[in-house]
Amino acid sequence: MLNGCFVDPEATPGRARGWSWLATGLVATCLAVTPPPVAAEDAAPRQVLRETGDLVFHLRGSGAATQLVRRRGRDGAAEVVWPLADGAAPLRDYSPAPGGRWVAIVTRPQGADATLQVLDSRSRQTSAARFDRTDFGALAWTPDARQLAFNRQRPLPPGQAATPDASAGGQVWLWTPGSPESTARAVFGDGVAGVSMPAGHVPAMVFTHDGLWALGFGLHPTRRDLALWLAPAAGVRTGQPRWRLLVDPAEQVERVTYKQDRLYLLSRRDAPRGRILVRTVSQPDQPAREWWPEGDATLTGLAAATDALYISLQDAAGARLQRRAWNATAFVPVALPPGAAFRLDDADTLASAADPRLPGLLLPLHAGGRVRHVLVGPDAAVRETTP
Repeated sequence: MLNGCFVDPEATPGRARGWSWLATGLVATCLAVTPPPVAAEDAAPRQVLRETGDLVFHLRGSGAATQLVRRRGRDGAAEVVWPLADGAAPLRDYSPAPGGRWVAIVTRPQGADATLQVLDSRSRQTSAARFDRTDFGALAWTPDARQLAFNRQRPLPPGQAATPDASAGGQVWLWTPGSPESTARAVFGDGVAGVSMPAGHVPAMVFTHDGLWALGFGLHPTRRDLALWLAPAAGVRTGQPRWRLLVDPAEQVERVTYKQDRLYLLSRRDAPRGRILVRTVSQPDQPAREWWPEGDATLTGLAAATDALYISLQDAAGARLQRRAWNATAFVPVALPPGAAFRLDDADTLASAADPRLPGLLLPLHAGGRVRHVLVGPDAAVRETTP
């Protein structure tokens, strides 16, 4: 669900990422140096995402050798954005701004806490402000690119291990890059009015692509029973959120995507193979209605792009991809290479192969121990691409 980014479940250094962003007034100059070489076997791109301006970002390498790479256009030269210097802390998560200049970076040295900062990729400067306890990430920028939301875990008592139960809860903070750390405010999660996080769930928040709404999620590390809250984005951005619970874990909603005032929900309540419900966000008192009924195949994912709603299905024949144009009344199949496995979205991270601001999909396909990426165009044509 998050901006055209698919987090590869087999090689993910971080957790979730958000929808849109920017920052100003960065300080703390860093020296640009030649990045360390990356072994050939680690050079395969992962955590690939598209951005506006024909930009593609991806990670390559592993551990301390992880690099963040940016390329403009299919034939553009690859540019290493991170690390800025030898010996930099390993990159755990990232979220770039439209235009590719600003990048939210989460790093975590071995045996230490994760730290969030914002990088100006042109000047090679990073923000003076740093935020700790950001291991979960959940990075989400406002569509006008002026504020950054992120998950901040609650501090653990000295000596207590960071188990899933101990690390649950926490808050989503909202910060205007360029301002002091002290100006950041908790806007969702523990202790925020209107939010009662279910036991064991971790808060995450995104802004809808039209800038009208904030969606607050409660995500469980081992179960798929998410909780969902809704608030007008304007109140969240001024530190006065008005949250309303839309989906309780008992409703067995596993996936959520948004497009043009509608939320599309993958639910398994009374439909073990899954069905799609739809809610009109501007009419929160109206109940969800069935938009696509349960079928013979298991519904495993859904994602919204500018051209269509895409769904993934699984049956005895394998994984299948279908799309339904917004002006159409039925889903039609998309022909992927035979035998390829893929995940359209990820319930653990909210990541998605689609972006509601961009057409089509950027999809990683797994086959024969190899990962390759394809672009699914709005004409349903499938083209292999190299990030």
